[in-house]
Amino acid sequence: MSKPNFIDRHVGGRVRSRRIEARLSEAEFAAALGVSMQQLNDFEEGRERILAQAMLRMSQVLQAKPAHFFEGLISSPVA
Repeated sequence: MSKPNFIDRHVGGRVRSRRIEARLSEAEFAAALGVSMQQLNDFEEGRERILAQAMLRMSQVLQAKPAHFFEGLISSPVA
């Protein structure tokens, strides 16, 4: 797997923002996802890529569509 990049940092930041909006602590969110707090921190900082299965679970826990985490990443639609 390739190293995390600017997309991973963007998505991770959006996950963190939504978690805070949802008023979930890191410990609560990590427990709901079944990951350690360190792994959650790595996701939110963009140091570790979020796989599709984890993204789906995050979406469910945070009550957000998966597309929410990609908003603002691309300024114009892809043809």
